[in-house]
Order: sequence, then C-alpha cells, then structure tokens
Amino acid sequence: MEQIYEEAKTPYKYGLAVAPADNKHKIDCPTVFREGDKWYMTYVVYNGKSGLDGRGYETWIAESDNLLEWRTLGRVLSYRDGFWDCNQRGGFPALPDMEWGGSYALQTYKGKHWMTYLGGEGTGYESVNKPLYIGLAWTDRPLGSAHEWQAQDQPVMSIHDKDAQWWEKLTQYKSVVYWDKEKTLGAPFVMFYNAAGRHPETDLKAERVGIALSKDMKKWKRYPGNPVFAHEADGTITGDAHIQKMGDVYVMFYFSAFEPSRKYKAFNTFAASYDLVHWTDWKGADLIIPSKDYDELFAHKSYVVKYNGVVYHFYCAVNDAEQRGIAIATSKPMGRSQVHFPEREVKNRRMVMELDKGWKTWLCDKSAYGQADNAPTVVDIPHNWDDYYGYRQLTHGNLHGTAMYEKIFTLDNSQFPISDSSFGKRYFLRFEGVGTYATITLNGKDFGRHPVGRTTLTLDVTDALKLGENKLVVKAEHPEMIADMPWVCGGCSSEWGFSEGSQPLGIFRPVVLEATDEIRIEPFGVHIWNDDKAGTVFVETEVKNYGKTAETVEVVNKFSNADGKQVFRLTEKVTLQPGERKVVKQQSPVQNPVLWSTENPYLYKLASMIKRGKSTTDEISTPFGIRTISWPVKREDGDGRFYLNGQPVFINGVCEYEHQFGQSHAFSREQVAARVKQIRAAGFNAFRDAHQPHHLDYQKYWDKEGSLVVDSVFGPRVV
Repeated sequence: MEQIYEEAKTPYKYGLAVAPADNKHKIDCPTVFREGDKWYMTYVVYNGKSGLDGRGYETWIAESDNLLEWRTLGRVLSYRDGFWDCNQRGGFPALPDMEWGGSYALQTYKGKHWMTYLGGEGTGYESVNKPLYIGLAWTDRPLGSAHEWQAQDQPVMSIHDKDAQWWEKLTQYKSVVYWDKEKTLGAPFVMFYNAAGRHPETDLKAERVGIALSKDMKKWKRYPGNPVFAHEADGTITGDAHIQKMGDVYVMFYFSAFEPSRKYKAFNTFAASYDLVHWTDWKGADLIIPSKDYDELFAHKSYVVKYNGVVYHFYCAVNDAEQRGIAIATSKPMGRSQVHFPEREVKNRRMVMELDKGWKTWLCDKSAYGQADNAPTVVDIPHNWDDYYGYRQLTHGNLHGTAMYEKIFTLDNSQFPISDSSFGKRYFLRFEGVGTYATITLNGKDFGRHPVGRTTLTLDVTDALKLGENKLVVKAEHPEMIADMPWVCGGCSSEWGFSEGSQPLGIFRPVVLEATDEIRIEPFGVHIWNDDKAGTVFVETEVKNYGKTAETVEVVNKFSNADGKQVFRLTEKVTLQPGERKVVKQQSPVQNPVLWSTENPYLYKLASMIKRGKSTTDEISTPFGIRTISWPVKREDGDGRFYLNGQPVFINGVCEYEHQFGQSHAFSREQVAARVKQIRAAGFNAFRDAHQPHHLDYQKYWDKEGSLVVDSVFGPRVV
C-alpha cells in the first residue's frame, strides 16, 4: 500500500483545468482518455447557481495536447424532452484501458464506444428532487468530435428493479464499466457504481460502492455481495470508483465526504484489491485534500493518469462560494494554471464594487530624494509611491510629499442598482489604507481631509453618486513632522536616521464602493466573544439608521457550526430615529462546543441580519472560534506557561512588518496569501502585526490556519 501511495501521490497542485464562464453553471466529474495524439475529457455541467434552480446535468467534452490546457468542444449528452432522462444526463465513458501508465484509450465493443450515465426526470442538482437511475449511450462516430450520442429509451438499472438491493434503494449515482477479459467475476463487463441507501440493521444512510455484471453491456445483474466498499457512518459518502491495475493489484481511486475522522469535508484517496471485490483501504495520507482557494470546500472525485513519467490527478474542485470546476494535481511541478473561476458573487444583502483598476496618479511636488514627476501614470490599487526608502538609512526614512489619484468609474442599474427595492439605499466608499492623510472628492463634492494611515475610512457618498460616469479624486499626503498620527519616520522624531521600515505615500490598500440598506450594520459593527468557560457566546451588533424617518427593525444573529447547522438564533426589535445609532447586546449558552485551537482551527459562522418585516435587508458574516485562554500573570500559580483550552501551548511567534521591496506596504491579496504561507511554512503558530494594523485579509487566514494573533489596534472611522 505504501508503494502504491508513493507511485500515485501528486503533491503539486497545478490549478483549474476547466472552469465555468459564469456563476450560473457548475462543472463536475472528469473522465480523461486518449484517442490518437489527443487527450479528451468528458465532464458534466449543471446549469444552476444552487441545488434547486437549475435543470440538471448535461455531458460535455474537451480536448488537450498536453493534459494541462483544455479546449471545450461541446455537448455529447444533452437534455431530451419526453424521455425518462429529460433533465439529468451525466455521462461516464466506458471500457477504458485499466493498465496503469497504459494507453488510456477507450475500447470498442461491437464497433461502438459506450457510456453509462446517471439520468432522471427530476430537476435540480443530481437527486435533490427525484431519484436517479443508470442509462446507457453509445456512438460509432469519432470520439474527437462533439456530437450527440445515441441512448436507450429506458434505464439499464433502476432503484425499482426487482433485484435492486438495500444499499441503492434511495438513488443511484456515478457508474463506470470496465472490460475484464479474464472474467474474474464470471462476466466480461464489470460496472462499478455508487448509490445511496439505508442499512437494514443500523438504519445508517450513506453512499456506497457496488458492482453489476453483464455479458452484452445491456442486461445487468447485481453482484450478490454488494456493496463491495463502504464506510459505515451516517451521511458518509464513498463513491466514484476509478479503477486502474498496477501489476497484479487493482487500485480504486475514490472520494469520501463527511467522514467523521477528517476535519475537511471531501477528499480523494484509494483502496487496493486482487479480485475486484475485497478491498483494503489505505490508512495513510489522503491523495487530494482541500488546500487552495479554488478547492477549499471540496477536493474530490478522482480520475488519475500516468503519462511520460508524470501522474496527473484530475478532480472536482469546489470553493466556499460553491463554484465548481475541474482541477489538476501532479507528481512533478508543472507550472501554474491560468484558468480561474469567475469573480465570486457576494452572497449577502450588500452589493460591492472594487475600485482597484485604472487609477491615474502623479506626484505634486519635489520630494526629499529629488523626485519630481507631474506626468500622470496609470496604476492599479494597491499602490505606493514610496518603494521602501527606509533601506537607505538617510535622515528621513520615508518618501515625503503629496500624490494625486484620479479614478473614473461608470454605474448603471444592471451592474450596480441605484434603486432596486422598496427600501432606501445608501452608498459608501471604503478606504482600507491611505498614507497618510486623504482629501477625497467625488463628482466635485468635497468630503474633507482625513487622517487614514493603516486604518479604514468609510464615507457615505449617497448624495454625490450618480448613474453614468463618476469621478473620484484622492489627494494622499505624507508630510514631514507628522504630530497627530502614529505613522512617522525616523527623520520626524528624536531618533535621527531611524526608520521603522517605510511609511506609505499613496492608496496602498483596497478601495471599495458598497451599497446597503438605509438601516445597516456599521463597519466593524459586530463584536463576538465567549466567556472563560466556553459556555456562553456574547454578541454586540452596532446598527444605524441613515434614513430620514424613524423605523422599527429586527436585529437577528444566527450562529451556525462549520456544517451550516444552526446552534442558536437571537432576535431583538429595535426602533431607530433618523441618524440614530444603537448597539444591540445579546447572548446565548452553547452546549459542548468544538473548541478552536492551533491544531484544529474550528470556526463557527455568525450571520448578523437586519429584517424589515419578512425581508432581510442587510446581512454580514463573521467567522468565530470558541476557545479559552489563560495567562500566567492572572493565574498566580507559579506556572509560567500560556494555556489554550486548558492545555499548555508554546507560542512560537513572529513580528511581521508588512514590508516588501518595490511597493513596501502595498500588498495585493495574493501577496498577503503568499506571506501567510511563508510564515506558516517557517513553523510559526502566532503572529503580531508590528507595529500597526495590517491588511484585513490577514485575520481571515489566521483564523482558518490556526494562528494566535496579537493585534495593533487603532480605531476605524465612519463619516
């Protein structure tokens, strides 16, 4: 088993191979094969955002020269009205060469290529509305063209068959047929398929793998010892068997989901057998697990190919936005994919537009280092005119001066509705970092000069915003001898020549335009914590009425576990006068919570909402880990250790200055993620944002990665 693992492991994630062009489709279930000098991949496409709004699966085909870059050709199984499978036609090509490192060709039987598929009349994602059955399709045309395959008028296997077994009585799913010419089980065609059912003794509902046999591809008989492979835990999925033969050993690559022994939800691993029936499960490291921003929710459903000494592991990647596509991991580094999911939709009641592209900027005056450049240049945010002057160790460690920034952006009702509900809307500009003072003008309206620095500034710009073209102008200043802000250089203090790194001159963090209801949760307006026994969770929600009339609303806080199951729901009605701000204080006991730790960073989710009648008009989400901490200074017990959840933890931390040569503090989101990986790879389990507040993305990663944090706190401002 260890040798199989070493042979098949693919530690290098290349990225996405096939992704939907929009958020109205999802791509799943790869099958990869070779025909001539080309590689082909079939996959299924679901045409919906959620599990209920789409019609169902169709099967598509793509082509590649190198197994990494793919071109979509078109459909091979389409919806067909008036048949048993009118809405679900997810196909899986049959009779692949099973030899590990072999031809990966699809064999023909009676002059045809074959495909089994999951089919049904129920709409939605898979069996959400009605059960699925197994259909049979074929073609005698070249595989390299996108054409409709012929199919039988009735399923070849159904949960209603007289010989249907207990483990498949709820629904049938994916199937693949292999040609066993040795007739190990008494027939040449062996179908591995997964199905859902309840165990007759334990009543556990699960998805399991079984076998059916055929002599002619059309009439199938269940193997009496089914299911041949399963994990008996309620709700656990074991499925999508992909068989290859390494020497005299059959290897089943499969996926499992909601396995109680794993902290992640879905993963790929393998089992091995000498006879196709008795399988030994691999107990070591999983082959594919969620680890990237494109597969952070599920990394599952294998198809594995070894070609020219490289193993390619194709799998279905699903992120937290529930976008689905086909990704690849490889046994050797093969570069990085240029394929990406479309921009994620914000799944809350707010609309957000990032104003990061195409800013004009120029320096207004001559700096201390002789730079004078009045010609505008076009840049993207984040941007910093000071590209780390501190390393020069001059009198002033920073570039002082003034820079102008100008952005033209266009709004229309289709991309950013100015008025799309019966309730009033407000529009806010959020600056997450400007060095150091920002004077802001929108469409000629002056919003004043603000000390921003490393904190956020939120402005209500409703009265200045308009449909069509908008002009945003920002004057960024970082003068000498700053006296009312903490971000100074050594030349502006008594420590001449000292520089605590560079201090930025420019818009060095994101700028966002956000639309909300007139009664909204304020920026950083949700505060959540637990007591020192981890038995009670407290929530404070700051809300404000930006409208012109008094309104009564309901403030709702719903606390759910990592699987989305509600733990508690708190509600309180609040009446707000025009311009009034209130803090709603709530609390709830929690029973036997899963505690957040550096080894198991378990996160609950708090959804904070404002409801007007039956409508939810504002909503934001906050991840939260329940944990207890204990410092020796408060215990006075002679034990100098730090305790997390009652257990001693050695704090191996880093003070991180958020500097980089070239742009200094102007980190992109990708650069923040890379810095987090560097810190984690170095073995640190704690982080201090020295000496000022860092990019907001850092906290998201520390919560998920299991890092302790000491924050430098300076308050945000809302104007």
